Amino acid sequence: MITVEILKEMAFTATETQRRALEKAISAISDYDKMQEISLDLAFENDELINKSRWIPVSERLPEDYDRVLITVNGWHGLIVREAQYHKAQNEFEVLHNHERWEVGEKGLLAWQPLPEPYKAEREE
Repeated sequence: MITVEILKEMAFTATETQRRALEKAISAISDYDKMQEISLDLAFENDELINKSRWIPVSERLPEDYDRVLITVNGWHGLIVREAQYHKAQNEFEVLHNHERWEVGEKGLLAWQPLPEPYKAEREE
């Protein structure tokens, strides 16, 4: 693959028309490299967002002690989502607002995920 350095060296001995063509090629390669770098950054950000928003089976891992999370449980009326806090010492999730408790390993407790970031209004300028 021809590198930018080789193209720059070629420009020293090129005619004016060739030099302009080489400059366009150098610019295109630089733009392509920048686009690849941006694409890679976006791919990592996307993976990070997916990992933050995916449901994590309780059999895979548990949140940190006292983390507030969403849990999915198989309740009386099917699957439901509850906001809960994990308590490591008791090995359970305490559902906030009604103090319902789900012990890790209990049949209905399926998965959890971190809470999304709270809404922040954009400043008007």
